[in-house]
Amino acid sequence: MGGEFSPEWLAFEEELGYRPRLQGSLEDISRQWDSLLGDLVAKFEFPPPATGVKSEDRSINGNGITVRIYTPESAMGSDEALPLCVYAHGGGWAMGDLNSDDAQCREICKTCNVVVVSIDYRLAPAYPAPIPLDDCVEGFRWAVANANKIGASADKSFICGSSAGANLAIGIALKILDSERPFKLLGLILLAPPTVHPEAISEKLRPMYVSYEENSDTAIDTPSAMEGFRHAYGAMPTDPYCSPLLHSKLAELPKTYIAICGKDTLRDDARLLAAALKEGGVPVRQTEYEGMPHYFWTFPSKHLAEAATRFQADVTKNIEWILSDSEM
Repeated sequence: MGGEFSPEWLAFEEELGYRPRLQGSLEDISRQWDSLLGDLVAKFEFPPPATGVKSEDRSINGNGITVRIYTPESAMGSDEALPLCVYAHGGGWAMGDLNSDDAQCREICKTCNVVVVSIDYRLAPAYPAPIPLDDCVEGFRWAVANANKIGASADKSFICGSSAGANLAIGIALKILDSERPFKLLGLILLAPPTVHPEAISEKLRPMYVSYEENSDTAIDTPSAMEGFRHAYGAMPTDPYCSPLLHSKLAELPKTYIAICGKDTLRDDARLLAAALKEGGVPVRQTEYEGMPHYFWTFPSKHLAEAATRFQADVTKNIEWILSDSEM
């Protein structure tokens, strides 16, 4: 196996009473997730969202795409144009909404003093690939085109995403890179990203792509769950926007921060993307959280509080790096 769970995570499991594992079809996963959320609400106290942030939902087109705009209250009424963060939520391309990553968006908005635009893209399987990514690209373009109207600067934009949202974040950047010049994007913040379909991994990289087997006993996002999510999403394994590790222009991407969960099915997805970007000369920073499974920072346990605080501090520090003139 790929190492032991961290003591903090094991203490959380003991507190919860079981190891939460998502498995099977999307319908199975949805039921398991709802049951887990019910247990979390019953047994734990979720921390309040960050204060000092104003949010507003807006519909941006006739297809039902909504964005949620987060603005630091301290910047209200100011003429200063803040940096712009475009955010894509997680959920396996098939679950989640504006509320699921609301706390993360508020944290980024407040601690980094940026305007955040979170995209409520349409979900698979009702809207399979490439629709979720196309919605995210449209949301990004809307945010950039309207930056001056929401107190942000289009010239200081970056993209952030968690899990499947991190995959979409890379996809947005690559779509923009392939279609628009000049390419204006300061950086990417990728939190536990899936970066390649297992069927599309090259023979050269296969010996380094072992976390599906080594972490098969992991919590939350199991190999079975990834199979269920990918089946629902319906993307071709070799689609370079859905398997961005295969894209030919990775070397043209901007500064990138990658958060890696060491006990995650997707550990090697993240490691291999970091290596490919570095090989192409892209400035990359990465943090690996040893013994932690997917999305560990979102679980409201006292045993995970210190690790979650460290995770958020790392996100903040690396957003500051993205916005700085420093290459490393």
